[in-house]
Amino acid sequence: MPIPPALLTPDLSTPTDVRLLHSVLHNPGIPPTSTIEAAKRLAAWTAVDKHVLPEHKVIGIGSGSTVPYVVERIVAQGHEVNKDRVFIPTGFQSKELIVNANLRLGDVDQYPIIDVTVDGADEVDHDLNCIKGGGGCHLREKVLAEAADTFVVVADYRKNSEVLGTTFIQGIPIEVASFAYAKVLQNLHLIGSPKAVLRMAKAKAGPVVSDNGNFIIDAPFPAEMMKDPYTLLTRIKMLTGVVEVGLFCQMAKAAYFGNQDGSVTVKWHDGRVEKYNCCIDLRQYVRYLCSHALHWLRSQFAFTFRSKSPLPSSAVERCHHPVWLSVGSTPMDTIVSMHRTASLVLLSYNALMIMSRVYPHT
Repeated sequence: MPIPPALLTPDLSTPTDVRLLHSVLHNPGIPPTSTIEAAKRLAAWTAVDKHVLPEHKVIGIGSGSTVPYVVERIVAQGHEVNKDRVFIPTGFQSKELIVNANLRLGDVDQYPIIDVTVDGADEVDHDLNCIKGGGGCHLREKVLAEAADTFVVVADYRKNSEVLGTTFIQGIPIEVASFAYAKVLQNLHLIGSPKAVLRMAKAKAGPVVSDNGNFIIDAPFPAEMMKDPYTLLTRIKMLTGVVEVGLFCQMAKAAYFGNQDGSVTVKWHDGRVEKYNCCIDLRQYVRYLCSHALHWLRSQFAFTFRSKSPLPSSAVERCHHPVWLSVGSTPMDTIVSMHRTASLVLLSYNALMIMSRVYPHT
């Protein structure tokens, strides 16, 4: 039985850090609760497994909604692998992710050469040209992409296009000096983007201000011009007042797209397209939860499960069967915390039993 879209994950048999397991067991937001979020995680985890290797010591962390899953998978590689690494952020979001994950924070000033940078994208075409900057971080993102020996893009299936501008229709993000925005807007109107507008903030009055103190213009261009993004990038970049353009041309080595069916499509810079099937069986996922929850409990406390009577044969009755947790002299608040984890183990066990009846070859 293939995994439902809401539970799609890469192979969970990979050794995982105990801290990540603990967060998985206690965070109701994991696994992802939508097909899109599951696709993002698939892409991020697969890209990290393929490109963020133990020998890589300086790693760039991009921005966007897929990047938290990148950091999640890096943390899962374990403390021994990460203790000698330095992580370079592209903005405030990725800086917070690095700090909150207890990874070592660095700066591109200190490490101008990066082993690998993993970042999201707003849209990617068949040649791996990207639109980036929906989050307003494309200046720093481009600096880290250029500094990296390997630049890898991760996204969900909605970002995979033949021509840029197909799905990301709000336009190319352009960071401009604040005092020059009016003149840049006028010039963009003249070179083919009559609908270019200054990006306005939603939670404050006035325009969006980037991490660098600049304004951002969103400039949509006709499809014919978007078919040659490198030429368009050059024309925009030559406008006085433009700081950086959210077109990333001829930079990415590979782009990973998580799909709705649990697979990952990989586009390479040399034109190759590969597809990885990352689905696991739901029963395998439940076994994973059971075994690792028990492993975590045993690593923290000495405990035993005991029952007043044999487990009933009915899986439904088993859900309500009293199982007692014996924990020596452990403080009560710790027992309560452990009970939450134990409850997950029991629920997972009961789910596995139910599935074993439906699928007797488990």
